[in-house]
Amino acid sequence: MIIIMKKAALTEEEELIPLLIQNIGIQMSRRNWSIKMLSDRADLPYETLKKLLSYKIRRPSLITVVKIASAFECPIDRLLGQEPPALDSWRQLVEKNEELSALLTDMEHFLY
Repeated sequence: MIIIMKKAALTEEEELIPLLIQNIGIQMSRRNWSIKMLSDRADLPYETLKKLLSYKIRRPSLITVVKIASAFECPIDRLLGQEPPALDSWRQLVEKNEELSALLTDMEHFLY
């Protein structure tokens, strides 16, 4: 007799954690930040961030995610991969131009 076990479907939350961690890493890399630098800027314990980034924390608190997004000065949506792709492309194009960057910031208020 062969027993077939179905793989349990991942919950939406379980699917978001790897994406969150990946996007935190991307944001850190873009800024050339270490875990210690993010810890200082997000006002979070170094060990908490270290555990989160090594997948030892499976359910980060909303406060933790908010503090991380705030440190990066980005919406939580970006960390969760929910940002419209076109908006991210525009952001990359205008990142170094202050006038266009201000315009993009104004546009974001209409989207969120």
